[in-house]
Amino acid sequence: MAPEMYKKRLLESESGDTTLTNTLTGLWARSLANRFTREYTESGAPVLPPLVQRGAVSDVFVAALMQGDPDY
Repeated sequence: MAPEMYKKRLLESESGDTTLTNTLTGLWARSLANRFTREYTESGAPVLPPLVQRGAVSDVFVAALMQGDPDY
């Protein structure tokens, strides 16, 4: 289940707040646009194969969760 901070952000979002991205898992999906998806895309860093990408960014998600920061 999603953490409460992400559920709250989803409920407070509007229809234009989403983006198509492969930066989160390596697979294309619609997601709420946030600082992480914007900065990763703008950096030009390569997106790794699916399970590798998810593992590579997992420390960012864990840190964001621990800090209560839904923008990552």
